[in-house]
Amino acid sequence: MGAGTLYGSLKRMLDSGLVKESDKRVDPKMDDERRIYYQITAKGKKALEAELERYKHIVSVAKERKLFPNTYAI
Repeated sequence: MGAGTLYGSLKRMLDSGLVKESDKRVDPKMDDERRIYYQITAKGKKALEAELERYKHIVSVAKERKLFPNTYAI
């Protein structure tokens, strides 16, 4: 993922309330004043859970239809 894709995605997630800037910092020796930390919000967790359920459904349909190649043991 390129920087433009990453920062574009972060901006969209911030704008929609899925993540927020965090006050938590890592080891001060590793920190940089330009570095911004993010954390998932309650809304973001709900969206993630919904997306994971959607993926589970897609995988179950693919299993039922035997769409997985023989190289995958699922």
